[in-house]
Amino acid sequence: MNYFTNLNFFTTIILYISTYISANRAVTIFGNDYDPQTLTELDLSGNGLSQTIPTELGLFTALTKLNLQNNNIFSEIPSEIGLLQLLEELYMISTQVTGQLPSEMGNLVSLRILILANNALNGTIPTELALLDLLTDFDMSANQVSGTLPNEITQLTALRLLKLNDNLLTGTVSTEIGLLSQLTEIFLSYNSFSGSIPSQIGHFTNLDQFSFQTNQFNGSLPTEIGFLTIVGYVDISDNQLSGPIPSEIGLMTFINSGLFLSNNNLEGTIPITIGAITRSIEIHLNGNDLCGTIPSEIGFLINLATFTLASNQVSGSIPTEVGLIVPLAVMDLQSNFLTGDIPSTIALLTNENILDVSNNNVMIQIDNFTEGVCNTTKLCNSTWIPASVCYKCDGSPSPTPSTSASETATSSVTASSSETTTSSETATSSETSTSSETATSSETSTSSVTATSSGTATTTSSGTSTTSETATSTSSGTATSSGTSTSSGTATESQTGTLVPSTQMSPTSTETATATSSAT
Repeated sequence: MNYFTNLNFFTTIILYISTYISANRAVTIFGNDYDPQTLTELDLSGNGLSQTIPTELGLFTALTKLNLQNNNIFSEIPSEIGLLQLLEELYMISTQVTGQLPSEMGNLVSLRILILANNALNGTIPTELALLDLLTDFDMSANQVSGTLPNEITQLTALRLLKLNDNLLTGTVSTEIGLLSQLTEIFLSYNSFSGSIPSQIGHFTNLDQFSFQTNQFNGSLPTEIGFLTIVGYVDISDNQLSGPIPSEIGLMTFINSGLFLSNNNLEGTIPITIGAITRSIEIHLNGNDLCGTIPSEIGFLINLATFTLASNQVSGSIPTEVGLIVPLAVMDLQSNFLTGDIPSTIALLTNENILDVSNNNVMIQIDNFTEGVCNTTKLCNSTWIPASVCYKCDGSPSPTPSTSASETATSSVTASSSETTTSSETATSSETSTSSETATSSETSTSSVTATSSGTATTTSSGTSTTSETATSTSSGTATSSGTSTSSGTATESQTGTLVPSTQMSPTSTETATATSSAT
């Protein structure tokens, strides 16, 4: 019944065309007059068209190429477009066409390129498209198309480009997808596909771009993915995949743009074969349940610029081979169970490196790093970075010490007592420490010294007069101070430069004060 209906439709249209052309050779569409019998190519892209697509378009049966992209047509595609049986290329990118793709598109038997991206098309993908045996490029991305991926699409065995990303498609991907063995690009990302990724993707031996990102695919990653030996870009992130990363992934040695497996439920260890993907500039494994250690083979990834492994369960230490990855600019290892020291080989990296090891148990041996390493490497775990390193990391130069401090320093505090006495005390350290004290005391007084870690000391004496001492100090290391007095006190200094007095100071007694400090 459908066959006879279409036959009657075409018979009526042919009679209509013959009558129309015999009466008037010129046809007006989009405000211009054209000869429908001789016009083979019509390019009206970027012309600001705002009128609807006229049904008279069906009269231009000689057309082989039609380009209406980048306009504001805001109309449906008329069914009469199915009369353009010589049409080979149709471009309607960002044309703002609406409605459902007419089933009559299946009559465009000469069509090779069908590009309908970034419009407001809705409804389902018509199964009649399976009749377009010559179709090589089909792009219907960024629309509002819903329903399932018709199994009939797999009959388009000449397809090289299939882009259906950014739609509302649901359901599973048929195992017969493997029939599209000529594909070089397949984009099904940002839909709601579910089920497993069919192992038949291994038949895409000509594939260069593979994106199933942001769907609801589950199950394991098929080992047949390793057969995509010339693929340059793989993105299966943001799904619900589980199981291990197959070791066959190392067969995809032509990956150059990146490998994206983040935000799934992948388990097991990182296969050592990952080191074979030497052309890749990005590898993203973050947001999974991976365990084990970071394989040393990562050092073979000599073109890698970004490596993310955050939010997994990886343990062990960071391999020293990381220092061999010269282009590395971002290495995100946060929220794992890493331990040990950050390898000094990271200092060999020359880019503006960002190393994020926060929420781990790693440590840093400052002596292993050159003074300038913090100017090129951002160490994000501020809870364990020493203040001296953070000082360097903020871009300011390291201070030049006036004296060198050793791990143990001796500090003496002496005050001179007279009717009116002024004493000063100066302390210097390898970190930068300056303190000053001014004291006034009477002939008979009892004074006590209290020093705090902030570097402020106050001395109060009792008697006929009051003695006050104020010391201002900035020190994070070892300090040595000296003064002049007939009396001295005893104080101990902690690692941060805190002075703790051991006795009270009296002008009638002589006391010896010894301060020891540990170098940080």
